Amino acid sequence: MIGILSSIIISLIVIGVLVIVHEFGHFIVAKKCGVWVEEFAVGMGKKICSKQIGETEYSLRLFPLGGFCRLHGETEEGEITERSFLAKSVWARMAIMAAGPIMNFLLAIILIFGLSASGYIIQPKVAAVLDGSPAQEIGLQEGDEIYRINGDRIHIYDEMQAIMLQNGGEPIDLEIKRDGMIYEYELTPQYSE
Repeated sequence: MIGILSSIIISLIVIGVLVIVHEFGHFIVAKKCGVWVEEFAVGMGKKICSKQIGETEYSLRLFPLGGFCRLHGETEEGEITERSFLAKSVWARMAIMAAGPIMNFLLAIILIFGLSASGYIIQPKVAAVLDGSPAQEIGLQEGDEIYRINGDRIHIYDEMQAIMLQNGGEPIDLEIKRDGMIYEYELTPQYSE
């Protein structure tokens, strides 16, 4: 039960971050184009709390899914002024609308770069050697880095796993990096449930 609850909380946080970044894209470009942003809201439904800063109301709403950036004059209803969304040029309106998805795209690039730079990507290393396994029989050791398989350079664990699955139980040539030295082995992987 705790695992399900933590998964739900993590999902809501991730969705919240995506929404905030997306709506911030609309918000910042609208401000730069001279459009009056009436409200910047995180969540949907009834307001839990809000604060007026300058001409914009910032609010947190009951349901943590979604959010919005309400621009003055977004629809043809009501007063259209020089600071209305519809009063701006087609190019300005296109820039405002495109800014949300572009911000999500930039967030994805930043996250990929950050995860890559932090070493979060699983390295192709031997985590454990099971007793009686083909890896033990040829002398692989915990911590060995899988450097090449069948002559192909391996950079991340997923590459190694894909080659092993596609291999179909045929022998493979391994190059292992251990203590700065390269060792060559031939191994016939065995499928295990």
